[in-house]
Amino acid sequence: RYFLSYFWGPGVAGAYAVSYGIGSIVGLLYSPVFFVLLPATAAAWNVGRFEEVAEYLRFAQKYPFLLAVPVILLLTGYAHEIIGIVATSQFVATPALIGCVATAIAIMNVGAIAQTVLNLEYLSHRILAIGVGAAAFNVAANTVVVPRYGATGAAVTTLMTYGLQAAATHAMSRSILPFPWQWQLMAKALLAATPLALILTLGLQASAQQPALVIIGCASYVGLLLVFGVFEQREWKLVKAVIGSREGSP
Repeated sequence: RYFLSYFWGPGVAGAYAVSYGIGSIVGLLYSPVFFVLLPATAAAWNVGRFEEVAEYLRFAQKYPFLLAVPVILLLTGYAHEIIGIVATSQFVATPALIGCVATAIAIMNVGAIAQTVLNLEYLSHRILAIGVGAAAFNVAANTVVVPRYGATGAAVTTLMTYGLQAAATHAMSRSILPFPWQWQLMAKALLAATPLALILTLGLQASAQQPALVIIGCASYVGLLLVFGVFEQREWKLVKAVIGSREGSP
């Protein structure tokens, strides 16, 4: 925002700030995970149950990401409408800008999950080194990109910075605990979101059909996740057990 204010003025910086705030909504999906992740993994780590730690990390990646994919698409597809609600027409930004920031926030949180391993091993100096390196890259990239591309350049720089930070954190964490990264699941989620993405791209012009189309897109996302076998048998058993316990309670 400092670079945007310096090169483009406060108007552009304000528009970027609004877009960043809207994109940051994705971070709310990950917030509950961090309340329990470190205490749970620390308890297992201290008694040498490393496979259990890996399971915690695997599921911590899974559920917020499955929610983040459609949320990012909806924030991007309804960018103009959301800005119209929370701000004025002076702060209009392109949907791509909000989508870029929202994706960056999701990647940042995925990296924060991997960072749990460094916390468990008391390797705060590595976390500091990664943070300083990411900040240096961000400043250097903004110096080059922002004067030419403005807010869009700043958003892309943010995405690249969080991407590099997450990659470095992941590499260092895997050298300590080789927990499985959820690449297959992420690919399935992105593929399942294709109908919703197409509806948001092509269907929003017909305002009368807009709500129904979005509901269909969200339903198809859930349906395709089931078809792709994203949820394991033990997860279904857990859901049934929770429902059964609720029904049996007075």
